[in-house]
Amino acid sequence: MGKISLAFIYILSYSLLQQAPVAQLDRATPSGGVGQGFESSRARHCLKCERKNKMKLNIGGLSPATGWKTMHPSVEANIKGDFGDLGQFEDDSVEIIYSCHLLQRLGYNEELPQAMAECFRILQPGGEILISVPDMAPLAALFVHDKATPEHQWHLMRILFGGQMDDDDYNVIGFTADFLATYFTNAGFESIKCVEDFRLFEDASQEKLNNISISLNMKAKKPA
Repeated sequence: MGKISLAFIYILSYSLLQQAPVAQLDRATPSGGVGQGFESSRARHCLKCERKNKMKLNIGGLSPATGWKTMHPSVEANIKGDFGDLGQFEDDSVEIIYSCHLLQRLGYNEELPQAMAECFRILQPGGEILISVPDMAPLAALFVHDKATPEHQWHLMRILFGGQMDDDDYNVIGFTADFLATYFTNAGFESIKCVEDFRLFEDASQEKLNNISISLNMKAKKPA
């Protein structure tokens, strides 16, 4: 792995801990119609379907972005809720789902499979899900590095298990690529692959230590 700057580890670990990701979600707003009669009704229906099918949903992020809606329990979000509140969305109503450093807070026996099933349900055929979570493999390697001090290990541990700054800031599962891919597969997703960078938001999905990503970034598709 090469020599790693412990100061760099400390700084990056601390910065990651300040980004307590919280769940966010978005809801499509029905569009108004134009004109009158049968043709205008048809136009309204087509416009509504087009907008609904193009919804991009950021679960767990509050940063505004063109074309994206956010879902989070806070008032700053477009929609209040998290992965447990996807029932408010219609089937096949979302084009893309994105979530950064949030999925690891779901219980791996029931909550996580249910969330994946709901994501699959609300995505339109051919829609994508983009997930970033702490990557247990490189974090563990950094933790046992021969230059890591107890202080550095403490910060790395908090990335894995959560900063515990509030009731929601607890991680209950550690992910590897195989673990996350299995949850995708079991939910029905295909075309599963890891990517270095989604190039969508400036968040923990882009964080690296000595050019080693500490986030597992994976995307998958709902069959068309």
